[in-house]
Formats: sequence, structure tokens, C-alpha cells
Amino acid sequence: MKQVSTRRCDAYICHKLSSIFAVGLLFCLISVLAIGLTCSAQQKHACSGGSMQNPADCGIKITMNPPLKEENVFWVPNEVTVDVPLHLHPTIIVLQSEPTGTGIAEYEDEIKVVAEMKRFKKVGDYARFQTEVKSCPYGDTLQIYISTRDLQQPIGVYISPFECKQRASK
Repeated sequence: MKQVSTRRCDAYICHKLSSIFAVGLLFCLISVLAIGLTCSAQQKHACSGGSMQNPADCGIKITMNPPLKEENVFWVPNEVTVDVPLHLHPTIIVLQSEPTGTGIAEYEDEIKVVAEMKRFKKVGDYARFQTEVKSCPYGDTLQIYISTRDLQQPIGVYISPFECKQRASK
């Protein structure tokens, strides 16, 4: 009877086990990488440019002083602050206004630039853009466009409709 060397079998089994372990480890690494890319893509998709309902989805914070109240009164003068996460690489913020219900194709001449903000102050992980709106803008819809280095289209945030009122002088 011919006897098989146990050393050769042990080496063969060890080789197979190490191959299975390597394949399993590779699968785990690919899975972790895929999950990371999916999360990153979903986060980027929320901030991919164009109009959005909730700027907080991108970490964007918009504040007005005095704030819009329940009755949507935009008091002027008003300090508008837009905080944009630095990782979005913001370059310019444009505030525009137009009457409610107008389409860009039909009423392009009714869209008015209220303010442009090209400079920001770094506040933690945010770029803070600030401007003061001194008089009532044309129309009753305010759009805030956030241009970034990485996106082809600006991120658009719409605040609509509102009534603009001048604060009484003291």
C-alpha cells in the first residue's frame, strides 16, 4: 500500500485555506469601499446643483436678520447670511428676485440681482457669506444661488412667496 505524505496534504490544505481567506478579505475590502463610494455619491447627489427644497441636505444654513416670520414678511434692511460647508468649495453667492409664477424663458428681464457675495469668512468648517439687503427687492420670490468650484450648475434655494416691508426709521 502506498502512503500519502501528511506533510504534503497539510501544505495543500493550508494553501487552500489561505486562498479562501484572501478571497474573503478582498471581498470585505471591496464591500467597504463600495459602501463608502455609495454614501459619498448620495451625499454629492443631494448637492449636485440645480434647485433644492431643503438646503440643510447639503449642510447649507441660511439665516436672515430679522428672520422671516410665519406670515413670510421680509423686512428690510435685512442681513442675509449663507453658511456653506467648506468641502463644497463655494465661490460666489447670488441673491436674485422675481415675481411669483414667472418662467425664466418668458420673463428673463424680470429677474433682478439683489446682491452678489464673492468674499467669505471662514467660521469653523463653513464659508460664511453675508450681505445687507437695504431696499425691497423686485418681485416676491427670492432665489439664492451658490456657485462652487466642483459643480457645473449652482445650487439653487428658493424662498417664496414673501411680502417685503421697510422697517420704520427710528
